[in-house]
Amino acid sequence: MAQHLGAKSLPDVQEIFKCASNALGTDAYGRPRLPSGHEPGDLPLNYLKSLWPALLPAVRMLCEEPKNWHILCGLAIQQALEWGKGVIDPELELRIVM
Repeated sequence: MAQHLGAKSLPDVQEIFKCASNALGTDAYGRPRLPSGHEPGDLPLNYLKSLWPALLPAVRMLCEEPKNWHILCGLAIQQALEWGKGVIDPELELRIVM
């Protein structure tokens, strides 16, 4: 979706995995590395803890099999990227998601 929206480059997945594995067990683990002004107000894990109880019923309604929830999440991410079109650069959108 990011490429469809005009992203010229994609995040380096190997670099993301390397950084995440190097951060394991440190305060840096789970902290997004984003440009100034685009940092979230809280850690993604805290958003997950607070939002998941409210989202889970909708997830279960839309996709009964937990083994397929990743597909539902991927489709939701694609839709969010498209909704952000014209508001935020698609490369930055994808970096935020990753």
